[in-house]
Amino acid sequence: MKQIIAIWHKSGKGKSETIRQIANQFLLIYPSATPIFPSNISIPPTGDFRLIVQAIIKGVHTTVAFESQGDPGTWLEERLEDLAINFNCDIIFCTCRTRGETIYAVEHTASNYNLNIIWSSTYEISGQTNQTIANQQKGIHIIQLLQALTIL
Repeated sequence: MKQIIAIWHKSGKGKSETIRQIANQFLLIYPSATPIFPSNISIPPTGDFRLIVQAIIKGVHTTVAFESQGDPGTWLEERLEDLAINFNCDIIFCTCRTRGETIYAVEHTASNYNLNIIWSSTYEISGQTNQTIANQQKGIHIIQLLQALTIL
């Protein structure tokens, strides 16, 4: 079954950084992943990003997307539908808030396109240095979870 892994939390709690770390961990495990969008694999060190790659996972060509822009008013539902319809993604990692339109966007997209949802939040630690370390670890933990679930 196709998956959407939603990293949710309130504003300023490291959702985009966590998705960035998940993408980096994924690419360490699947270094031969080929870019679909953009045309080269590029994960910016700051800010929101979208990355879509294809990798061979358990012998199957699998399309994986990373969508970090999950704030209200950013048309998350349309972007998720684009990933589900136009890119036919098997696994979508995205960010969203803990309530409101972004939650609806994830749930509605999952329902309409037969995606299983895995909800996870970022770790919340005081101090920016510790938060960065926590985001890095969360990226590793999400990948390990998906491996344990035999999704990856």
